[in-house]
Amino acid sequence: MGNVIKDIIDAEGTFLEAIEKAKLEYEDEIENVRDELNHKKTQVESEISEMNKQRVRSSVEEAEKQVGEELKEIGKEKDILMLDNNLCETIKERVISIILET
Repeated sequence: MGNVIKDIIDAEGTFLEAIEKAKLEYEDEIENVRDELNHKKTQVESEISEMNKQRVRSSVEEAEKQVGEELKEIGKEKDILMLDNNLCETIKERVISIILET
């Protein structure tokens, strides 16, 4: 009977060691998987950030292009108005000179 108890205690010790070893191996494996997933997460975050930056750059470039075109149109309209003002002034001067001549 004493041998049976000793064998059970020895087997229990062996099993506990095997369980502890397996636990440590799985903890290491879990940590490796966690590190790999964190690395992938960082890569994806970087890719998303770069895509967002590119989208913002494209939007800014498009807005700058639009503003540039609108400023050109405004400049053209201003030039036309300036010419019209000069024309109006010329007509006023001629009308006044005609009135003064009579």
